[in-house]
Amino acid sequence: MNEKSLPKILIIDDEPYNVSLMEAYLSLDYDTTGVLSGEDALEMIKTDDFDLVILDIMMPGLSGYEVCKILKNDVKTKFIPVIMATALFEKGDQIRSIEAGADDFLSKPVDQIELKTRVRSLIKVKRLSDNLISERDQAQRYLDIAGVIMVVIDPDQKVSLINRRGCEVLGRSEEEVVGKNWFEVSLPISEQQQTKDVFDNLMSGNGSEYEYNENQIVIKNGDLRVISWQNRIINDDHGNITGVLSSGEDVTEERCAKKELEHSNELKDLFIDILRHDMLNTAGVVKGFTEVLLKRVTDDPQLEMLRTIKRNNIKMIGLIQNAARFAKLESIDHLQLQSINLCPILNEVVDSFSKELDKKQMNIEMIGGDSCQAMVDPVIEEVFFNFISNAIKYGPEKSTIRIEGVDSDDKWVISVCDQGEGISGADKSLIFERFIRVNKTNIKGTGLGLAIVKRIMDLHEGEFGVKDNPEGKGSVFWVSVKKA
Repeated sequence: MNEKSLPKILIIDDEPYNVSLMEAYLSLDYDTTGVLSGEDALEMIKTDDFDLVILDIMMPGLSGYEVCKILKNDVKTKFIPVIMATALFEKGDQIRSIEAGADDFLSKPVDQIELKTRVRSLIKVKRLSDNLISERDQAQRYLDIAGVIMVVIDPDQKVSLINRRGCEVLGRSEEEVVGKNWFEVSLPISEQQQTKDVFDNLMSGNGSEYEYNENQIVIKNGDLRVISWQNRIINDDHGNITGVLSSGEDVTEERCAKKELEHSNELKDLFIDILRHDMLNTAGVVKGFTEVLLKRVTDDPQLEMLRTIKRNNIKMIGLIQNAARFAKLESIDHLQLQSINLCPILNEVVDSFSKELDKKQMNIEMIGGDSCQAMVDPVIEEVFFNFISNAIKYGPEKSTIRIEGVDSDDKWVISVCDQGEGISGADKSLIFERFIRVNKTNIKGTGLGLAIVKRIMDLHEGEFGVKDNPEGKGSVFWVSVKKA
């Protein structure tokens, strides 16, 4: 990168308006170039040097995933940071972006401040990586002398170094392994979590207990090999743990242990893709250009029209996101539960509503400890988001919302108590059904919020419900989940 010139950014998106919008956001600080297809982008990268790539996922011809994989598997371009900017926003889409080699991702509609912050951060990383390449190559030569598998895994679970023997056993090139998540690229799904737990314990300093372990790896042709590992933590000059060095020996024949690789069937729904990508993408473009116009227009009648457009556009984006989120949850049969502390999640959700709380002069009272360790999927956050959103929306000004976590044998019961109008007995059995919004004639909505709660709790095999506020007017919405 030339320090005296502006960093060069390549923007790839099949929608010209998206390219124009991001160029408008970045052009003052960066040298931007826009193209409308992955094929054109790959041709341009052959003849020009770029410091960062912003890449849409859903494009005709080569998808963003395919373009990213090509860039990350090419020795000439693998160190160029890639940001996935797309209307897709589900956790699975983010994981797939990471698997393709993306360094970061943004959900459309793209926020200008967030975009510039991510770009600035990755440009700094690019400068640092350029300086570290020569040191990395020297370390690589020492590792190649070893006759066993040698792998260095950084705190982000990515491979920073692998020797020649490791590549031979995996049947993969160095470019296919370095920079990728070690557990995702080399382990069968059935052993990923257990091996990640060993890694996490090593990173926490419990090296002696996890000095040795054994697990299967997946080589490129799909076969499984059993590897016996010896693990050592790596410390910097100040004693901080900076990674794990694992040396491994292939003991497949001695153990005679092969396990079938678990196959997961991905359910794709064309309507959901159209809803999330095409409609949300279009709404995002409207939002972006409306914000640009609001900064330029000074005529009061025109400003009011633009504000009306913005308000309704935000409502439309919320409707699309809720509908897509509900449809996605309906297509899922099970969740991958993990041990998660619910208290930080609740605090983050509460913080996200600070403006709404201030506007209505409402308070939130948190009752309970600071640790509610439960077996849940991170999607549980949606439950708390909907409960607190409704409590604010339907509660009176200057009232208090009480959030409580109760230890109940082998479960945690989380409740959100408001001081609103309350819900009649007949309606309590209806409100968690889709498109049902009882007796709220002054507030418009889709009725999907509590239906999303119901689906999430069904997937957790947990309980949920609503009851009257025992201390007076209002309702108590609650869910129960299993303890970790």
